[in-house]
This record gives sequence, structure tokens and C-alpha cells, in this order.
Amino acid sequence: MIIDLAEPAEPCTPDPAPVAGPPAAGQMDTILGTMRALSKDTLYYLLGAGIVGLAGIVLIPLYTRWLAQTDFGVYALIEITLTLAGTIAPLGLSTTYLKWYADLPRHRRPHLLGSSLLLTIAGGGVCGALLYLLVQSPIGLVWLHSPDRRYAWTLAPLVVVEALQTLLLTDLRARRMPLQFCAVAGGRLVIMVAVAVWLVAVRHLGLNGVFTARLIGTAAGVVLLGSLSLRNRRFAVDLSLVKAILPYGAPLVWSALMGIAFDAVARQFVSHFSGLYEVAIFVLALKISGALQAFVLAPFGTAWSGFYFAVAHQPHAKATYTRVLGCALAVLATMAALLMVVTPVLLPLLAPPAYGPASRLVPWLLLPLVMRALEYWACLGIYLTHRTHWMAIVSTCGVIFHALLCWFLVPRLGPMGAAFSWLLALCGIVLATGSVGQRCYRMSIDWRPLAFAAAVWISALLVSSNLPVAFALRGGLIALLFCCAALSALWLCFGRTLFRAAFAPEC
Repeated sequence: MIIDLAEPAEPCTPDPAPVAGPPAAGQMDTILGTMRALSKDTLYYLLGAGIVGLAGIVLIPLYTRWLAQTDFGVYALIEITLTLAGTIAPLGLSTTYLKWYADLPRHRRPHLLGSSLLLTIAGGGVCGALLYLLVQSPIGLVWLHSPDRRYAWTLAPLVVVEALQTLLLTDLRARRMPLQFCAVAGGRLVIMVAVAVWLVAVRHLGLNGVFTARLIGTAAGVVLLGSLSLRNRRFAVDLSLVKAILPYGAPLVWSALMGIAFDAVARQFVSHFSGLYEVAIFVLALKISGALQAFVLAPFGTAWSGFYFAVAHQPHAKATYTRVLGCALAVLATMAALLMVVTPVLLPLLAPPAYGPASRLVPWLLLPLVMRALEYWACLGIYLTHRTHWMAIVSTCGVIFHALLCWFLVPRLGPMGAAFSWLLALCGIVLATGSVGQRCYRMSIDWRPLAFAAAVWISALLVSSNLPVAFALRGGLIALLFCCAALSALWLCFGRTLFRAAFAPEC
């Protein structure tokens, strides 16, 4: 007998929107205890996700120097397509698995793992085969602007192993094993970088070497994960459980797919109107701004997704959400500001001078990442009240709006138009999800983190736009002074809360 986990959500109650005020002593202890537990996991996942993201940063100089700029543009188009396929293949299990793992009794968890493995392998196989056929077809020639597609054989197995990697990493997160998460990420990084250097720089295999190295590194990671998640564990397939979890996860797949489609649409419009050279510059800017995603946002999001379902049943949950996400917004904005001002100084170390215009794109590609904290807050009520279909509806409308903006702005502004389109469409998504989420799960509002984030980002934009793209002493000193000022401002405004959260008793 399968427990029906998709219980009817509580009815929407249009309570008046409370304004965040000073919490009571007991409430503050609960909030800080939760923040400490969240911070502890975030730091562990920071190390693991940082190691995963480090592969992309370390390999940038290799790609920009050993691949032609047009090949780097082709790599960018293939990479985002792999990301799209990798989002569909796990069928939303990266979120659904966490919820069901927490809600199911212990003896049912082996059935959850076995059923999820079956879904992942099936989804990965179908998506990988379709991607291979697409790249090898005449459509692939028109889409990639390149007749050399010798790397196509790597794409199908790559989708499968990356989908398995996502599921097994999610299993580690559900079991609260962040140290093992870090160890697997480290092993994958070492193997992938070593193989990439050998195949790309030594053997000169170009794109074929790039994707072969990624396949070997990811497969090694899956082997390591299998030794942790599958060893000494009994699991079975329960088709009735599959039927129970798919309705929850399917809208999440679509909304996640629409999130990645933002990137894909931008790359395609830049490729169509500006060419592969501009795509290469745009993607380098994405890679640099992705450091914020890899080292700050991804670790926090990984820990946050495992916490907010559990916190929902605690007293003062709404105040906890507001306080945690407010601090996350302030930290994200500060880290984005630091990255903005060091980019013009360090860019010459990452790429040849032809990629210099990427530094002007970075601030506008960082801002949507900072706004992810607002997106977490806006859609929280949708997740907690089981109205995930709204995520699919709003994200689809957002992508359509983004495409229309790109069609209007990219021919006029090039890659900068794609960045502006992304930002405006994301603002619309935050407003739409916030209006729905607040109707179903009314939360308090604290404007102080938003004001701090806006002030620090505008200050960083003014400084970075006046720095030359050069590895020079003057630019380095200016960047260093700004970094010290931004970190000092963060400490003055939020340091007390963050410090107390670090040392408060765990809840």
C-alpha cells in the first residue's frame, strides 16, 4: 500500500502581509539554530560544489587557448544542449527525491532509490539517443554552423552518466553526507582536468577531446558515488511509487527546463544575429559569472532545498525563511560585487585579448544570479502548498517574454541585449511567482537586505566600468580596496546576525 504523499494543500488564506520586525527571544533562538544547521551544511556543500565548479574555471584557459574561437562558440551551444538534456533526464528527482526521502518511512526508502534509478536510466537513455540523432542530422549542421561533429558519439552516454550522477548526489544530500559529496567532487575534478589537458593540449583532439574528458570524469564520479550509495544497500522497484512521485516532479522538470532555456535562447539569438565570435565572448562572461553560481549560490541552494520542507513544520517558520533568505541575498550581492571588480584585472589571465569585451557583460549576468535569492522567497509558497504547476506556467511565460526581448534587443545591442533580456524576464518571473506564492503562503517582508544588495551592486558597477581590462597594479589596488569596503559593509549590516547564526545552538 503506497502512502499518498500528495495530500491536499492547505487552502489559500489571504492574510495581511506582515512586515518583518524584531523577533522575540525564543523565536530568534529558533531562527538562529536553524540558520546554524543550514550554514554548516552550506559550508560543506560550498566545498563540494566549489570543487565541481572549479573544473569549469580551471578549464577556461585551456579551452580559450587551445580551441579556435569559433570552436569555443560551438562548444557553448553543445554545452547548453547537454544541460537541457541533463535537466529532462532525471525527471525532476533532484527535488522530488529529497521530499519523498524525508516523508517516507525508513523501510520504504530502498524502494524510492530503486524506482528513481529506473526512471533516471530510462530518461537518460531516451534523451541521450535523441541528442545524438539531432547532432548527426542535417539540423545539427545548421544549428552548430560546423561540419565537424566527431564528438557526437560521446553525447548519448554523457547524458546517461550525468543523470545518474545527479540522482546519486541527491541521495547523498538526502542522507546528510556532505563530506562524501566533497570527496566525490574532488575525484571527478582531478580525473576530468587531467584527461582534458592530455586530450586537448597534448593530443590536440579539439572538441572531441573536450567531451571525451567530460565523459571519463563524470563516469569516474558515478563509480565513486555508486560505491557510496549502492554498497550494502538493498533496493527494489515499486511502480506504484513511480506513479506517486511523477506528478509532483513533472512540473518541476518543465520549470527547470525553462530556466535553462533562458541561457539557450540567449546563445541562439547571439549566434544568429552576431555570429560564433560573439557567442564565445558571451559564454566566457557566463563562465566568469558562473563562479558565483558554483561557489556561493549552488552550495546554498543545495543545502536550502534539503531544509525548507523540514523547517515548514517548525514554529516561526515564516520568520526563519525571511531571515535566512535576507542574509543570503546580502551575501550573494556582496560576492557578486567582489567578482565584478576583479574581473577586469584577472580576465587577461583567463583568455586572450580578443575576449576583453566579456568584462562589460559580467555585471549584467551576475545580477540574475543575485536575484535567485528573491526567486527562492517568491516561489517558496508554491512548493510548500503543492502548487508546482504554477512554476511551469510562469517559467514558460518568462521564456517566451525573454525570447521576444532577445528578438528586439540582440540585433541592436548584441550580447548585452541578451543579458538585458534575461534580467527583465527574470524580474517578471519573480513578480509573478511572488504574487501566487504570497496568496497561498503569506510571509513577512524585510526590505533591508534588498536595499543593501542594490547599493552594493550599483557601487561595484560604477567601479568595474571604470577599470581597464588589464592585469595592472593600479587596477588591482582599486579592486582590493573596494573588496575590503564591501566586506566591511556586509559585516556592519549583517555581521551580528551571521555571527550569532554560526555559534547559536543547533535546533
